[in-house]
Amino acid sequence: MAGKGKAGKFLEGQARGALDNLIDASDLFKAKAEADAKMSTPTKLDDRELSKFMGASDEYLDARDQGVRFQEKPSYWDDIDKSISSSQLNDLQNVLGKKLNTYNISSVLENPNLPLSNLIRDNLKEEDQIRGASFIVFDPENKSRYLANTSGANSYIRMWTGIDYD
Repeated sequence: MAGKGKAGKFLEGQARGALDNLIDASDLFKAKAEADAKMSTPTKLDDRELSKFMGASDEYLDARDQGVRFQEKPSYWDDIDKSISSSQLNDLQNVLGKKLNTYNISSVLENPNLPLSNLIRDNLKEEDQIRGASFIVFDPENKSRYLANTSGANSYIRMWTGIDYD
């Protein structure tokens, strides 16, 4: 077999160089694809972060963490089948670091017969006018108390739970 001439050696060198470049490029594309995959992997949110993203307030979440279960958007007072005790309310107030304000039902709801009635914000104290505030609503006619929270709502009270007398 005859030896390779200058042209053959040149072409062989070019082919090896091209092959090396393809291998390098392949490694780069693979590394980039792996990096892109890591960047596009969604960050796992915990339940509290997800709830906040969906409009829940810290007060609502603190109450939920204390075992308070709210009835969301009840149409009628009889729909509220969840409640807490007065002692649970005291524990919640300690966790929140404040005593919750109490309002007469007719002063905060346009129609006191419906829990989803429009909220009369002007009758709330300033700290209760923010979205996500918690406060107590008292119905003197039925001698009923409710823990209310406005998370996720501007014009009405979205979250309700009864307060039992101990």
